[in-house]
Amino acid sequence: MLGMENDTKTTQQSIGAAMRRIRRSQRETLCRIGVASNTTAATMSRVELGDQWPPAETFFAIGAALKYRKPSAWL
Repeated sequence: MLGMENDTKTTQQSIGAAMRRIRRSQRETLCRIGVASNTTAATMSRVELGDQWPPAETFFAIGAALKYRKPSAWL
């Protein structure tokens, strides 16, 4: 089971890092994306760091706030 937990953490970190790259490339702040996706800057930070895995609807909202059309590319 430990291997799967490490794989999950790595996936979360990879997706979070991609989200951060997209946000920064758009010169957006954690706060503005958080407000636009109905979450907080603190939650956005934890997601980008791979420390928190939000519900699917939050991912969709973050993607919409980032104006991102290909969520599968986060992988």
